[in-house]
Amino acid sequence: MLARVAGLPIRVLRHVFTDQSYESYYSCQTWEQKYRDEQYDLTSKKEDARYGALLRVLHRYDRGTMLDLGCGDGLLWKSYRPLSNSLLLGIDYSATAVAKANELHVPNSRFDCCDYRTFQPGQQVSVVVFNESLYYIDDFLEAIHRASGWLTEQGVIVVSMFDTLVTARIWRKLLRQYPAMQGVTVRDHESDCSWTIRVFPGGQSSRP
Repeated sequence: MLARVAGLPIRVLRHVFTDQSYESYYSCQTWEQKYRDEQYDLTSKKEDARYGALLRVLHRYDRGTMLDLGCGDGLLWKSYRPLSNSLLLGIDYSATAVAKANELHVPNSRFDCCDYRTFQPGQQVSVVVFNESLYYIDDFLEAIHRASGWLTEQGVIVVSMFDTLVTARIWRKLLRQYPAMQGVTVRDHESDCSWTIRVFPGGQSSRP
């Protein structure tokens, strides 16, 4: 057993035992190259359950302006637009991704290229969503802390993450500091992939 473990690549060992996020594998430059040179298909049928659940959760807490942190090419807000008239904001590290998002011409939306660590929305928002983006941030607790400071009184943070050993560690740390008010896990039977979505209430801008 130990011999088999010792023979695994370092990246696999880190994933199994130590990684707290995927940020070290995906720099800003890496994302820019991926969006420039690769094609993503997040509209495949295995994503249907996750997007269906996420869109319904977002609609439940939609009370005004909404912000997607790590919006990529804008697919989430394109899918959500028919359900809401609220202003939809999105930010991402990748200028190429943001350009693609703006090319969608989603009504009443704005996408900007910037770093969440220096970003200021300029207004309070009813929802901040981390749609498969929180696990690319090493200091994910600080990201949640900053996001909570942008919320309206009844605002919420929505986090969706693909289920892996790394995201299980993130959930454990996150739930120790921030109690969730709603949670759901969905699984695609054909691919056996699963995702967990949780909602965190506002009023938690100060860490315990």
